[in-house]
Amino acid sequence: MAKHTNPAGAIALTVAIDSVIDAGTVVEVTGEYTADQATADSICVLGTLLKTPTAADDKRAVETRFRRVDTGLCAETLAAGDPLKIGADGASGEQRFAKWATGSNEAVLLVGMALTGGDENEEIDIGFY
Repeated sequence: MAKHTNPAGAIALTVAIDSVIDAGTVVEVTGEYTADQATADSICVLGTLLKTPTAADDKRAVETRFRRVDTGLCAETLAAGDPLKIGADGASGEQRFAKWATGSNEAVLLVGMALTGGDENEEIDIGFY
Protein backbone atom coordinates (compact mmCIF):
# COMPACT_ATOMS: atom_id res chain seq x y z
CA MET A 1 0.00 0.00 0.00
CA ALA A 2 1.38 3.43 -0.95
CA LYS A 3 2.41 5.74 1.87
CA HIS A 4 1.00 8.74 0.01
CA THR A 5 -0.73 8.97 -3.33
CA ASN A 6 -2.20 11.75 -5.49
CA PRO A 7 -2.68 10.96 -9.20
CA ALA A 8 -2.65 14.68 -10.00
CA GLY A 9 0.80 15.09 -8.42
CA ALA A 10 1.80 17.71 -5.84
CA ILE A 11 2.19 15.54 -2.75
CA ALA A 12 3.51 17.62 0.15
CA LEU A 13 6.21 15.98 2.27
CA THR A 14 7.52 17.20 5.62
CA VAL A 15 11.31 17.39 5.64
CA ALA A 16 14.05 19.06 7.71
CA ILE A 17 15.33 22.23 6.01
CA ASP A 18 19.12 22.67 6.40
CA SER A 19 19.07 26.49 6.56
CA VAL A 20 16.68 29.40 6.97
CA ILE A 21 15.38 30.10 3.44
CA ASP A 22 12.24 31.80 2.20
CA ALA A 23 8.95 30.07 1.47
CA GLY A 24 8.60 29.58 -2.28
CA THR A 25 12.26 28.56 -2.66
CA VAL A 26 12.89 25.48 -4.79
CA VAL A 27 14.74 22.89 -2.69
CA GLU A 28 16.81 19.79 -3.38
CA VAL A 29 17.36 16.63 -1.37
CA THR A 30 20.48 16.84 0.82
CA GLY A 31 19.86 13.72 2.93
CA GLU A 32 17.10 11.42 4.14
CA TYR A 33 13.97 13.60 4.36
CA THR A 34 16.28 16.64 4.43
CA ALA A 35 16.48 19.51 1.91
CA ASP A 36 18.03 22.90 1.19
CA GLN A 37 18.00 25.52 -1.57
CA ALA A 38 18.49 24.01 -5.03
CA THR A 39 21.31 25.17 -7.30
CA ALA A 40 21.52 25.69 -11.06
CA ASP A 41 22.85 22.16 -11.62
CA SER A 42 20.61 20.29 -9.13
CA ILE A 43 19.30 16.94 -10.37
CA CYS A 44 17.63 15.98 -7.07
CA VAL A 45 15.05 18.79 -6.92
CA LEU A 46 12.42 17.92 -4.32
CA GLY A 47 9.94 20.78 -4.80
CA THR A 48 8.85 24.16 -3.41
CA LEU A 49 9.14 25.11 0.26
CA LEU A 50 5.68 26.08 1.58
CA LYS A 51 6.63 27.91 4.81
CA THR A 52 9.79 29.73 5.89
CA PRO A 53 11.68 27.86 8.65
CA THR A 54 12.54 29.85 11.79
CA ALA A 55 15.82 27.98 12.36
CA ALA A 56 18.10 25.51 10.58
CA ASP A 57 16.79 21.94 10.63
CA ASP A 58 13.17 23.02 11.22
CA LYS A 59 10.70 20.59 9.66
CA ARG A 60 8.59 22.16 6.92
CA ALA A 61 6.27 21.01 4.14
CA VAL A 62 7.58 20.89 0.58
CA GLU A 63 5.16 20.61 -2.35
CA THR A 64 6.64 17.97 -4.66
CA ARG A 65 5.90 16.77 -8.17
CA PHE A 66 5.50 13.19 -6.94
CA ARG A 67 2.27 11.34 -7.73
CA ARG A 68 3.05 8.61 -5.20
CA VAL A 69 5.45 7.96 -2.32
CA ASP A 70 6.03 4.31 -1.55
CA THR A 71 8.78 1.81 -0.75
CA GLY A 72 10.90 -0.22 -3.14
CA LEU A 73 13.95 -2.47 -3.14
CA CYS A 74 17.45 -1.37 -4.16
CA ALA A 75 19.20 -3.13 -7.07
CA GLU A 76 22.42 -1.46 -5.88
CA THR A 77 23.52 0.92 -3.12
CA LEU A 78 21.44 4.12 -3.36
CA ALA A 79 21.52 7.44 -1.51
CA ALA A 80 18.73 9.89 -0.72
CA GLY A 81 18.34 12.17 -3.73
CA ASP A 82 19.45 9.64 -6.33
CA PRO A 83 17.29 9.73 -9.47
CA LEU A 84 15.91 6.25 -10.12
CA LYS A 85 15.12 3.86 -12.96
CA ILE A 86 13.87 0.28 -12.88
CA GLY A 87 16.76 -2.05 -12.06
CA ALA A 88 17.35 -5.77 -12.56
CA ASP A 89 14.74 -8.00 -10.94
CA GLY A 90 15.72 -9.79 -7.74
CA ALA A 91 16.30 -13.55 -7.51
CA SER A 92 12.61 -14.24 -6.87
CA GLY A 93 11.36 -11.78 -9.48
CA GLU A 94 10.74 -8.76 -7.22
CA GLN A 95 11.08 -5.35 -8.85
CA ARG A 96 14.13 -3.34 -7.77
CA PHE A 97 15.41 0.16 -8.48
CA ALA A 98 18.80 1.46 -9.67
CA LYS A 99 20.40 4.88 -10.05
CA TRP A 100 19.52 6.76 -13.24
CA ALA A 101 22.64 8.44 -14.67
CA THR A 102 22.66 11.77 -16.52
CA GLY A 103 24.20 11.29 -19.96
CA SER A 104 24.09 7.49 -19.71
CA ASN A 105 20.35 6.84 -19.50
CA GLU A 106 17.49 8.18 -21.57
CA ALA A 107 15.14 10.56 -19.74
CA VAL A 108 12.19 8.26 -20.41
CA LEU A 109 13.72 5.69 -18.00
CA LEU A 110 13.50 8.08 -15.02
CA VAL A 111 10.74 6.89 -12.66
CA GLY A 112 11.40 8.76 -9.40
CA MET A 113 13.80 9.76 -6.65
CA ALA A 114 15.18 8.00 -3.58
CA LEU A 115 13.97 9.74 -0.41
CA THR A 116 16.06 7.46 1.80
CA GLY A 117 19.18 5.45 1.07
CA GLY A 118 19.97 1.76 1.30
CA ASP A 119 22.19 -1.08 0.16
CA GLU A 120 21.37 -3.75 -2.42
CA ASN A 121 18.08 -5.56 -1.62
CA GLU A 122 17.19 -3.11 1.17
CA GLU A 123 13.86 -1.27 1.16
CA ILE A 124 13.88 2.51 0.69
CA ASP A 125 11.30 5.29 0.39
CA ILE A 126 10.79 6.49 -3.20
CA GLY A 127 8.96 9.48 -4.64
CA PHE A 128 7.44 8.36 -7.97
CA TYR A 129 6.79 10.83 -10.81
